Amino acid sequence: MKLNSEKDRPRILYIPGPGDVFGTYGWWRKGRIDPNNPSIPYSHQVYDLAAEFGAELCVISQKELGEGENYFNFDSISFRHMEPRSWRGALYHAGQILDAMRIYRCAKSIDADIVICQKTFLHYWPLMGLSKSNIKVIISLHNTFWPISRRKRIGDFALACLNRSAFLGFDRVICVSDSVRRQVLENFGRKARPVFRQYPQYILNFRDESGVGVVGRQGIKNILYSGRVEKRKGVYSLLSAFAKLADSNPGVKLTYVGGGSCLEDLREEARKNGIEDIVDIIGPQSGERVFEIIRASDLLVCPTGGGFSEGLAKTPIEAAICGVPSLMTSAVPAADVLGDAARVVPVDDSDALFAAMKELADNPDLLSKMAAATKNCVEPFFDREKSLQAELRRALLEFGYSTV
Repeated sequence: MKLNSEKDRPRILYIPGPGDVFGTYGWWRKGRIDPNNPSIPYSHQVYDLAAEFGAELCVISQKELGEGENYFNFDSISFRHMEPRSWRGALYHAGQILDAMRIYRCAKSIDADIVICQKTFLHYWPLMGLSKSNIKVIISLHNTFWPISRRKRIGDFALACLNRSAFLGFDRVICVSDSVRRQVLENFGRKARPVFRQYPQYILNFRDESGVGVVGRQGIKNILYSGRVEKRKGVYSLLSAFAKLADSNPGVKLTYVGGGSCLEDLREEARKNGIEDIVDIIGPQSGERVFEIIRASDLLVCPTGGGFSEGLAKTPIEAAICGVPSLMTSAVPAADVLGDAARVVPVDDSDALFAAMKELADNPDLLSKMAAATKNCVEPFFDREKSLQAELRRALLEFGYSTV
């Protein structure tokens, strides 16, 4: 049995999401945050945490680390490459189970004291053996278990039953939104170990200090979509709604920002609708450039379709940081934090999307009120005591570790 005194240096296994954790580490070593990232990366916060506690940190990277190498070691932080299995269909579940088992074996092989898992799994139950081995387990959830726009289905019940024992044994569950937290409590009940909420943290110089920007002064002129340009994100539904709006409201323009598989097809659809001159599909942009485009917009639209499990949509939050209100479907988990700065329409309903855009375009005062409301909802995203790092710090202190 491991000792757990304040003199221990914790040994932590960290399983992040699919981001470039090694690139973030390079910036962290320089004492900087990646300038192209408006938010503070979660891996950056975990590196800070490790330094706070003098921890030995082993990071599992889903991306290749170097030419033919799968292991890097720097001081007390090491990196290992573990490529996720990309199986589809029924084999997808088998791949998820095997990935979880690989993480279990890795934690045992390095004699970890704590496992912090941010990777999204359907099958968490292979990790339940960690708790039985006296290894503290913290799960950081960034996705809902099922799309918030639909009810729980039989498959969701089955997965909940498989994962129930694991979640009852995990030491802490940290959720990125209230939507995720509600599903955790619905799945595993109030008997689950402590369930907490964290807020993504943004860099202060990206914030519009007035909280109002230029929105609402002349009504809607520039509408923005920002994110992956994929069918399930509702990009075609938005295009259809915008085509109707353009007929009755000349002078409006729609911009799509982001990469994806539908860029060329969406451009062709714009040409078929005769609106190619007022629809700008510009592809992926740097973080700083995206914020410039947001600030020049009057309304951000998130038309996400049903069937998409998302824990927290960041783009409407980033719009609010710039003083820009949002229109979103009921599939987008962000309205609970944006309040009056957001308008919600039914999912997969292009007519409802058009009607809401039309109302806002014809009512500059309403749009201006929504823009003004942005200043009341963004404070948690600049409160470092509500960050992932703060929640992890509180967990380690409760486990009996002390900062250096």
